[in-house]
Amino acid sequence: MRKQGTVICEMIKRLGYGQNNQVRLYGKVFELISDPVSVGEKLFFVHALERKTDLVKASAYSAECRLHGKGRTACSIRRDSSA
Repeated sequence: MRKQGTVICEMIKRLGYGQNNQVRLYGKVFELISDPVSVGEKLFFVHALERKTDLVKASAYSAECRLHGKGRTACSIRRDSSA
C-alpha cells in the first residue's frame, strides 16, 4: 500500500501542479520547476520560478484530496504557513 502523501502528490500533478507547468497563485504567475514532493501525509513542497522577479521559491502547501463517485477527485490546496 502506498503512502497517502505519494498518492496526494500524484493527484496534485494531474491537477496541473507538475514540473514545467505554469500556475497562478496569489496573483502571481509561477513556472513550476519541480514536481510536488511529499513531506508528510498532507504536506508537500513545490519549487517554482516567479515570472516577474525570476526568483526561485520553495513553497509549502497542505492538501486534502477525496475520491467522489464515478472516479472524480476533489482536492483542497492551501498554502501552509507553519512550514
